[in-house]
Amino acid sequence: ERRAEDAAARMAAAEASAESHKKLLAEREKTTREELNAERDRCASLCAVRDRRIDDLSVALRERTAELSRLRHEHETKLQSLEDDSVRAIRAVFQQAPLLSPPAPSR
Repeated sequence: ERRAEDAAARMAAAEASAESHKKLLAEREKTTREELNAERDRCASLCAVRDRRIDDLSVALRERTAELSRLRHEHETKLQSLEDDSVRAIRAVFQQAPLLSPPAPSR
């Protein structure tokens, strides 16, 4: 009878320990799940911020590229105009200058 009581007590203690372990594991699982969800949300938020920043930088890059293209075209046009003006000025000088005749032969 004593052995049966000891066995019953050990069984009850084992069941209580198992139940305690089960509760502890359930609590740890809940905590871990909450931590993972919080980390997932934090990462999603950081990714959203990163994506907005990339979008902003892409827009700025497109705007800057367009501005540089416009400036390049403007400068190429001005350069061509200066070259054309220079050619006209040189032609005008040669047209107005008296023609050079070869030196007279010495006698």
